[in-house]
Amino acid sequence: MNHIVSVNNVSKNYNLGQVVVPALRGVTLDVAEGEFLAIAGPSAVARPPLLNLIGCVDTPSAGTVTVDGKQTGLLSERNLTRLRLNTSASSSKVSIWSPCSASCRTWNCRCSCNGR
Repeated sequence: MNHIVSVNNVSKNYNLGQVVVPALRGVTLDVAEGEFLAIAGPSAVARPPLLNLIGCVDTPSAGTVTVDGKQTGLLSERNLTRLRLNTSASSSKVSIWSPCSASCRTWNCRCSCNGR
């Protein structure tokens, strides 16, 4: 099977002064071309970093992220931009949706949050 996105044992840490904040730890997943993927969970802390890694906006602290056959952690900023602009992972072939809120957990929101 052809994987458009492959995330292998990825960790992402952010430094806040002398404190290291782990946002992702040991994430592994494969997304085939045209496959639907939903990322849900009780906290929004891990979703944005994962989406930034898949979208070639950021690189992992550890592990590998491969998009369209290219390992993102080995690419320069210029090549990450090219990959982001010119691959199907950034197009409609990979769609990542999340529910409107952790409490709502629905894709077509009709609750009191009004889709926010």
